[in-house]
Formats: sequence, C-alpha cells, structure tokens
Amino acid sequence: MSAQDGQDSKGKTPYKKKPLWKQLYFWVLLGIASGIVFGLTVPDVAAQMQWLATMFINLVKVVIAPTIFATVVVGIAGLGNLAKAGGLALRTVIYFNVTTVIALGIGLVVINLLGPGMGLNYDVASFDGSAADDTLASAEEASGEGLSGFLLSLIPTSFVSAFTDGNLLQVLLLAVLVAVAITMLGQRGQKIVQALDSIAKVMFGVIKQVMWVAPLGAFGGIAFTVGEHGSAILGN
Repeated sequence: MSAQDGQDSKGKTPYKKKPLWKQLYFWVLLGIASGIVFGLTVPDVAAQMQWLATMFINLVKVVIAPTIFATVVVGIAGLGNLAKAGGLALRTVIYFNVTTVIALGIGLVVINLLGPGMGLNYDVASFDGSAADDTLASAEEASGEGLSGFLLSLIPTSFVSAFTDGNLLQVLLLAVLVAVAITMLGQRGQKIVQALDSIAKVMFGVIKQVMWVAPLGAFGGIAFTVGEHGSAILGN
C-alpha cells in the first residue's frame, strides 16, 4: 500500500469500518431504548408520541410507490427487447405475488407460534379500526367476486389513484404497461428510460434521508406503546 495515497497494490482504497455512532442501526436501537425509558418514566407524555411513528411511516409510504414504478420501468424497458421485456414483466408480477404470500404466511406462523400480545390487558373495544375500513371493504369486495373481482382490483380508477391510494399491485401493473409501451418505441424510448432512471436514483436518495428519521419513529412508536399499555407490553 502506498503511504502517499492510502491505496493498496491494486489501486483500491481499503474499506474502513464506520464508527458505531455513524451506523443507522445504533440510532434505531438507541431510539427504542430511549422510548422504553421515556414510556416508563413519563407515561402520560409518552402516550402522545405516536405522531412521530406515524410521521415516519407516512414518509416511507410517500417514496415506496414512485420508487417501485421507476425501478420496474427502467429494469424492464432497459432491456430494449419486447420479448425479453414481456418475460421479465411476467416474472416480476409473479415474484411480487409469491413474496407477498410468503410474507403473509410468515406473519401467520409467527402469530400462532409466539402469540405476540397474549396476556396483555388491552380493551379491544377501544381499538380504532377506522383506518383499515377501506382496505377490508376492498378485500371483501374482491374476494366476494372471485377471479373477476381480483382482476378488477388490479385496475386503478386513474393513473394517479394507484399512487395516492398506495396500491402497490396497481402501481406494478402500470409500471409493466408503461415499460412495454416504452420498449415498443425503440430508440425513441431510451430518453424516457434515462429520465426514469434519474428519478429512481433521486427516490433512493430520498429513501436514504427518510431512513435517518427511523430512530425518531422507533422512539415515538415504543414510547407510545409503553406509555399507553405499561411495562407489561415489554414481556409480551
């Protein structure tokens, strides 16, 4: 390694591990620990901290849909071949659905095996489920109509509604359609691909910034939970 430029014999700068205080997970863990202490010491104040967690979740929701749209369009349209693009589009949709089912399965297994929240003295009647009403209504409507209901649920009422409603399956479908359409344009579509690639990079930059709000979100969520339900929640 050259003492002058700090590089090894191959001209590569050796990897330097970041100090602990520069690691995101350190601040998230610190936020969780601080939230627990805050919730136990001043529960009345801590019970008002849920807005921090909600703020973080909403920030994440803002960037998810456009990021998925841009990256999927670039990935498919960037192939420049309609046959390959169509095959990749089909695999993308299948992958999305399969991983969704797997995630649901893992959630069900964890709930049934570990029983999170069991033994917690919580009044179900006080639970506000209004936020889930629209989602449950849409799910019931789709399941009640079988395959036709499912297919109809894939089609957004407008291009923008898929993003504003946060329906990722609709966003994915729009991304596939746009990617195939761009591929059909040939060389004329490359400028669109480049523009969307730039948008995707910008969105990843936004995500990187949002992730640094995660410690605040973790603090607010844990502080609210402990302040609202007491120390019993920690054992469940």
